[in-house]
Amino acid sequence: MRTSIIACAAFAVAAAALSVPTQRREPLQLGAPVLPLTGGSSSHYRVPKDPPGFGALIDLALTQPIAAENVYLAALAAVHEWAFLGWRHVIPAGAPRGTVRANGVEIIYRTIAVKDQQSQLEIRYLIYGMLHLIDEMRKQGRYCEGTVGTLMERVPTGFIEMAHRPGRRVVGGDPVNNDTVPATIPGNVPSSKPQSLSARQRIVDPKDKNFVIKYERHGDAMSCVDFLSTALFAMATAAQGRNDEFCEDLAGFNEQRTGMYQLHGLDEARPRLTYENVRRAMLLLPARLFRDQACGEVNYSFEYGGSVIGGGFIRLNDYGRSEAR
Repeated sequence: MRTSIIACAAFAVAAAALSVPTQRREPLQLGAPVLPLTGGSSSHYRVPKDPPGFGALIDLALTQPIAAENVYLAALAAVHEWAFLGWRHVIPAGAPRGTVRANGVEIIYRTIAVKDQQSQLEIRYLIYGMLHLIDEMRKQGRYCEGTVGTLMERVPTGFIEMAHRPGRRVVGGDPVNNDTVPATIPGNVPSSKPQSLSARQRIVDPKDKNFVIKYERHGDAMSCVDFLSTALFAMATAAQGRNDEFCEDLAGFNEQRTGMYQLHGLDEARPRLTYENVRRAMLLLPARLFRDQACGEVNYSFEYGGSVIGGGFIRLNDYGRSEAR
C-alpha cells in the first residue's frame, strides 16, 4: 500500500479536481430504529447520517487483505478513542497525525485542512469516513487495506488510512488472535464452540474497576462479522453523546440490518449509565466474545460499584439474514 504521505497527497489532488457530486460516496441510508424500547421513550440518538455537504473519497487495496473481524475490532477501537474527545471536537489544522493500533491493524488519521478554511476536521467526520470505508469493503466483498478522505462542500478536511500491521494484538485490554479468519465475506463463520453458553460471564473494565459487564451468550448463531458490525454501529451512534450524558435508551441495526442492538439505562440508578459506559461496553464485550470464539446473540447488564445501572442485548434481526444461520 502507498505510504500515508503519498496517499494523502494523492487524495488532496483528487479532491482539488472534484467537480461533480457523483465522485463522492453516496450517503449511508439507514432508517431510524423501530425496536421497542424498554423505557417507553424514543432513542435519544439515531444512527449517524451524513450531514449536508459531506463527502468521502475511498481507495481500497484489494490485493492487501485483512481479516474482516480484525477490521471491525480496529474500527471499534478507533471510534471509541475518537468519541471520547467529543462528537464535534475539532482537530486543528497542523495537528500531528494520530494512530490507533488493534488486532494487527493500524489506523492512521490526520487533518489536511488549512488554517483559514471554514471547514476543519471534526471527530464526527472521521467516524462518518470510517463507516463509509468499511461499508465499501462490505460491498466489494473484500476486507483489505484502504484509505478514505473526508470532504465538506468538496473541500478536504481529513484522511484515514487502514493498514495491516501484524503483531498488534490488543483491543480493550483483552488479547485476541490475529489473522485467524479469511478476509473474504464467505469466511465469516460462526463460533466453533457450542452456541449455548448460558453461564453468566463478567468483564471488569481495566480502566475503571467499578464498571462491570455481565453477559450471557444464548440464542441463535450469529457470524462474528454480523455481531461486530452491530457493535460498531452501536458505538458510532453512542459517539454522539457526551461522556457523562445519561443513556436512557439506544437502539438500532448494523448496515445490513442482520443484527440489532438495544441499550437501556435505569433512571433510578445512581450513578446513571453514561454514553462513555456504553462505548466502553461496545469495545470490551465484542473483543471478549471474539477472543472466546463465542460470537452470537447475547444479553448483558451493566453494574457500577456493585449496583445495576442498565443493560441490553445484541441479537439477529428476524428480517435480516446472518451467514451463520
